[in-house]
Amino acid sequence: MGLSYADKRRDRRARVSIEVTLSGPDCGPRHGRILNISRRAAYVTLVDGPLTLRTGSAVTVRFHVRRANLRFSRHLAGQVVREDADGVALAFSETGLVAAAVVEDLCFYAGLCGAPRTRPLAGVGLSE
Repeated sequence: MGLSYADKRRDRRARVSIEVTLSGPDCGPRHGRILNISRRAAYVTLVDGPLTLRTGSAVTVRFHVRRANLRFSRHLAGQVVREDADGVALAFSETGLVAAAVVEDLCFYAGLCGAPRTRPLAGVGLSE
């Protein structure tokens, strides 16, 4: 009996609910929500139908944060690891400090880093 996907993961995943748009050379924009994320990967449920891309296909993952009067997005390049009936598993092509900074910002602004405090919007992947 093989290991489950959760058992194969190197990094711990944070449970989140962050809006996301996936796009790539072989697909138009698809909207969904990140259900869990780590520095290297994420799992996305799609709201407008299946992605229908082959494993290994390149995608751009654009994360959208909307909280009260704060709105911004971050993005990472990624690739499809697997697709199932509930969504799609992605591995980020950018790893190391870039992905770590983006994921840290997302988790902070999603309220997963303890008590709220002021944090500047400077950083990697900032876009309007």
